Amino acid sequence: MTLYATCDQTNIIVGDLNCPDIDWKSATSPNDHINRCLLNFTVEAGYYQFVDFATRSNNILDIILADDDQVVTAIAADAPIGHSDHLMVTFTLAVDPRNFHNTASGSGPVTSTFTSMSVFRWRLADLDAMKQYQNAVGYRTPSTGIKKRLHFIDIDKKTYANQICPRYLVTE
Repeated sequence: MTLYATCDQTNIIVGDLNCPDIDWKSATSPNDHINRCLLNFTVEAGYYQFVDFATRSNNILDIILADDDQVVTAIAADAPIGHSDHLMVTFTLAVDPRNFHNTASGSGPVTSTFTSMSVFRWRLADLDAMKQYQNAVGYRTPSTGIKKRLHFIDIDKKTYANQICPRYLVTE
């Protein structure tokens, strides 16, 4: 999995990874080899786990991992298929179909009638510039009032994010 965790493409891992002992909310797991390896990879490679509901009994076994936390735009539990004892997980991806090629026919990009939208590519953001800006507006200091912090979060981030974070066009 580490071979595919690159910064030039979005990676998505889905399926029943059968690690019921990982607590995805607190990012903790027992020290056994399988659970620890999966959780360490997820954290170190910067993946986000989208499924936040039990998919079998009280466990989250069926997961959706992506190294772009904006690529999954909707997620829901659905009835099991056939005689499965797992809930089905349905989700929507924000992707640009121009980046996909029809490998069956080799005829080029897949066509689409989706609508376009612009999405921040946070993992390519200028983090040093972000830290400097936050320090300049006093966002991280305890003496800063809550109104100033909320102002940064709710208003300034739109203008500021456009300056330090590249965007890419996706369609839904």
